[in-house]
Amino acid sequence: MFAWKILGGLPAEGPPAVPFSANGRGHHREGLVVEFLSEGGERWVGNFQPGIKQFTGVFAHPIGGVLVVAWGEGYVVDPNTRALRELVGGGFLEGALEMAEARQLVLHDGVQLTLLGAEGIQWTSRRVSWDGIWGLRVENGVMQGESWDAINEIDVPFQVDLATGTATGGGYRE
Repeated sequence: MFAWKILGGLPAEGPPAVPFSANGRGHHREGLVVEFLSEGGERWVGNFQPGIKQFTGVFAHPIGGVLVVAWGEGYVVDPNTRALRELVGGGFLEGALEMAEARQLVLHDGVQLTLLGAEGIQWTSRRVSWDGIWGLRVENGVMQGESWDAINEIDVPFQVDLATGTATGGGYRE
């Protein structure tokens, strides 16, 4: 099994960090620095260029590998080959909730949710918020959370069925 940890900055010694960038530029700048341990026991460091949001984290990807989110930009990486498999979120990811037992990961961009499972993207919900999703939790196969209703300037609860992606409630009405 591979492992990872977020570092406080680029290491002063050892091989240079492997650069990851969504647009192919900015490889020389320090981003989110993550140390990986491959299944073969090899340590290496990745430097992930940031997106434009505040959300940052590293998560086990349901179909293998790791999802590294650097200030909203999502990178799916294979820690064993150091390969970038895909970009996720377009720089706009604002949150994630791991459901390790189900091997699922729910991502959101502040307006809608996406479920990643063993088959990849399983669904993307309709828009549930004008701008902001928080308080995510799972109860009995249903994702629950709060969203923003910009017209009435209030928080509004929503629910999303994890099996289908069907959303009810929420602050955004089509």
